[in-house]
Amino acid sequence: MEEELLRFEHVVQKHAGRNVLDDFKLNLFRGEIVNLIGVRGYENDCLMELFSGQSPLIEGSFWFHEQKTDLTKRPLQPSKGVVCIRKQSNLIPQMTVGENLFVIKSNRHKFFLNIHAVYQQTHYLLKKTGISISADALASGLCPAQCHYVEILRGMIQNAKLIVLEDIAESYSDAEKEQLRKLLSEIAKQKITILYLSFYPGAVLPVVDRIVLMHRGQHIRTYYPEETSEGELTDLVRRINYGESTPSIVHSAGRVIFEIRELCTSNMSHPFSLKLHQGEIVGIYDNGQRICSEVTDCIFEKRNWSKGTILLDEEELQ
Repeated sequence: MEEELLRFEHVVQKHAGRNVLDDFKLNLFRGEIVNLIGVRGYENDCLMELFSGQSPLIEGSFWFHEQKTDLTKRPLQPSKGVVCIRKQSNLIPQMTVGENLFVIKSNRHKFFLNIHAVYQQTHYLLKKTGISISADALASGLCPAQCHYVEILRGMIQNAKLIVLEDIAESYSDAEKEQLRKLLSEIAKQKITILYLSFYPGAVLPVVDRIVLMHRGQHIRTYYPEETSEGELTDLVRRINYGESTPSIVHSAGRVIFEIRELCTSNMSHPFSLKLHQGEIVGIYDNGQRICSEVTDCIFEKRNWSKGTILLDEEELQ
C-alpha cells in the first residue's frame, strides 16, 4: 500500500481580497512524482509561500505522515522536510558546487569544512546522478539548469521528504530537460516526493506518476499518464483558461517587417501566427509561457519547427 506523505483539504488562501486557493485539495504519496498543472502565476506564488512556510493557512486542514497539523496558527515548519526550488537560484555564487551542497557547521561563529571530504562526496553524487559538473566549480559559473540540479541534490542531502519545484525547466534545452527527468527519477527512488508546478504540462511529464489539474484555485481532476497525452492536456488547459482562439486587434496598417505564419513545434498544440508592422511594439500574453518560449527558441535558432514559416522583410528564415 502506498504511504501518504501529506494531504491538504478545503484550503482557502487569499491575495488582495480574492481567493487564490478556493477549497483546494491535494494529497501526495512518498516517492511519487506529481505534476500540478493549470497553475497560474499568483497561484504558483501562493503555493510556494505555503510550502516554504512563509505564510499560514487562512482556512483548511493539513496532514503530514497522517498527523494533523494546524497551519492556520503556525506556518509549515522546516522540520517537516519540505524543500522549495524556484527559477531564481539561491546558491551562493562565490562558493563552489561542493560547498553549496553540504551544510557548513559553525563553532563560535567560525566556519569549518573538510574540503577534501566535501569534494570527494560531491564528485561521487554528481557521477552517480550523471551530472557533468565539477565539484570545485563556482556556482557563479553555472547555467540555470545546473544551479537547479545542485539545489535538488542539496535537498536530497538534507533528507528532504518533499521537493516542490515551480516550472524551472520552461527555458531548458531538450538535453537539460532530459537530465532533469533522470535526476528526479533517481531522487524519487529514495522515497522523496516531487511536486512540479506548471501552467501547461511540464518537462517532467514523461516520468510523472500522476497529473493533477487545477483551475481557479481548485483541484479539478487527477490523471494518470496512460489516460492522456501532453497534447490533450495542453489543449485542455488552454481551453478552460482562454476558451477558443482570441481574435487579434490590428492597430497599424504599415509595412509588415516580421511575420510568423502557422508556426508549430512538437510542444505546441495549436499553430501560432503573428504580424509585426514597422514602428509597432507588440506584447504576447501567455500565462504558462509555453508559446513564448517555443517561439523565442525558433526565432533564435534554438529549436526546429515542424511546420510554419518565419519571415523577416518578406524573406523566409530557414
